[in-house]
Amino acid sequence: MKRKTFLFAVLLAAYPASLASADVFFDRVSFDLENPGLPILDFEGIAPKGGFIEPAPQPWAPSVFFSDPDGDASSIAIADSGFFFGTPTDALFMDLFDVPLLATFDPDVIAVGFDIAIGFGGLAATVKVFSPEGGLLASETFDTEHETVFTTFIGFSGFGEIGSVLITPAGGGFVLIDNYAYGIPMPGTIALLCVAGFFGRRRGR
Repeated sequence: MKRKTFLFAVLLAAYPASLASADVFFDRVSFDLENPGLPILDFEGIAPKGGFIEPAPQPWAPSVFFSDPDGDASSIAIADSGFFFGTPTDALFMDLFDVPLLATFDPDVIAVGFDIAIGFGGLAATVKVFSPEGGLLASETFDTEHETVFTTFIGFSGFGEIGSVLITPAGGGFVLIDNYAYGIPMPGTIALLCVAGFFGRRRGR
């Protein structure tokens, strides 16, 4: 078994059962408290100042790939905060109207949360979370507060292994995301020490 895969399995096994209840979050503070230590993509420093880059560089690490539902990433773009959208920070967006944004994880994750906005044409969004086998784990339709200000957050955890997340602009427009947190929440201190000790012994041999 590869070390990366093994470490994922160890961390997943060490993930506290008390944090495993299935929850949908609409505020980042609560999501972070229940899912500490997740990597976050903020998309900063990639787009040219005052402009955007398309297609966006991929995949991201830890491994996540953004595309349309057919796996085409050619319209995935990143806009600088100085671009005419007026986003407060740099953001990733689907540069097509009425086209869902798909995030695919490899390896799978057990928590994901992000700021979301729908630009031009509608504020409603539907977010669906799928298992690695493609089964629907959760679905939420909601209104974002403002099309490009990022005052709306949504997060999911405790549904089991997540293979992908699909965001659909339910009322038209296009999808923008920022501060994309995903992965396996940090386990308790004892579990972390056990994992560190294991790999320390391996290095010492």
